[in-house]
Amino acid sequence: MTDVNSDSPESWTEEERAKYLQKLLDDESGEEALFAESLNDMKPEMVQALVQLRDGGEPPSALADDAKERGNRHFKTALKTEKKMWYRQAAKEYTDGIALCMAAADESNDERPIELESQLKANRGACSLALRNYGAAKKDCREALNLDKKNTKALYRLGKACLALKQWDAAMNAGELGVSTQPENAKAFREMIKFAKNKKSQALRELQTKRKDAIHIWTRIVKHEGAKLALWKSPDRPAITPEQIEWPLVIEYPELNIPNDKVERASADDLFADWLLTLLSSPPDERYQSSGANSDSGKDMPSRSRYTPDNVAIYVRVPNTQRLPFHFTSAEAYADAIAGPLPNSTTYSLNSNESLNNDEDDDDRPSLFLDIHPAASIKDLLLHPRFVVSGPIRLQLRSLDSAAHAAWRPTVEIRKLMDVPIFPPEDISGKD
Repeated sequence: MTDVNSDSPESWTEEERAKYLQKLLDDESGEEALFAESLNDMKPEMVQALVQLRDGGEPPSALADDAKERGNRHFKTALKTEKKMWYRQAAKEYTDGIALCMAAADESNDERPIELESQLKANRGACSLALRNYGAAKKDCREALNLDKKNTKALYRLGKACLALKQWDAAMNAGELGVSTQPENAKAFREMIKFAKNKKSQALRELQTKRKDAIHIWTRIVKHEGAKLALWKSPDRPAITPEQIEWPLVIEYPELNIPNDKVERASADDLFADWLLTLLSSPPDERYQSSGANSDSGKDMPSRSRYTPDNVAIYVRVPNTQRLPFHFTSAEAYADAIAGPLPNSTTYSLNSNESLNNDEDDDDRPSLFLDIHPAASIKDLLLHPRFVVSGPIRLQLRSLDSAAHAAWRPTVEIRKLMDVPIFPPEDISGKD
């Protein structure tokens, strides 16, 4: 019997082929063949062995062409049925074909079919386009063009992938190359150039509008109001009019298991006392009853009825370290971060030791809270040297006479927002 390691597998009998296949399965390398998802996942020698077993020594380049035909049939089925699974099946066949093209380079009686490999990569790129995997489509089409610069389909699909990725300049470059090298398809490439130019102009107009809005926000908040502004992450944004800025507020009740209250618009000149009267004037309902869940302490939780304007303390958490959270000191830097830089402009970048809106302390000191006097205004808070605006102003209300409040205060560092009386004592000297 011919040895299974013979260099002439074309002459093997069916029994010899079965014996060689069994040897592959008994060997550790056989697992590679059993569990590989495609020929591209196997070693070249394994690909060659399986090719010879299945097809009696037919050269890999011919088998690659067969894989292309099977992939094309799957692709047409996908177009007819509009089922994505057929695009995936087609991509798998193209992947196997690419692996076979590469294996052909190691065959003494075969050579690597460069043009076919380029077609296979371009076709796999078409599958990726259909599956909206635009990055993979761009990569495949670029590689296809590196193999065969005359591959019109690869160039056109590269342009389509760039359009989908909103890479307008790259799409225009692909279109211009197509016009100059593929005159018979110049019309399609000119349409691509026109579409990319229009989209680029539209994107630039939108960018300029966003930057204008960002610069306006920074100018009003920082330059006119004197506050410090970080990146605003919340969808609840301040309302800016020529006359004033109205701020969103969030009122938290850490001692109670109740939802937060929200104030959509509060003027910077509003006193906190006014909002206390508004928020705490209505009688409590069932959802505001005391509960130990989600609170600072399970004991002596005050009921909502004890949250009256004259029986609550107002707190705001602020950084307690010497280094403030990152805030923008120029309108252009804020516009770069919010909207993006203009083309060909210097882009602002953060230093590695800066943090954006990081309200976590960078040392082991206790959290710092400002104890806000009810007669203070929102603007007083905005002008505090340690307060940085990065979202709705979050206030904490705690009952003055609760044990939970008394137990909480020693665990944090507290400073007064105003250490002097709002109204000085009346001078009664010289009066009757």
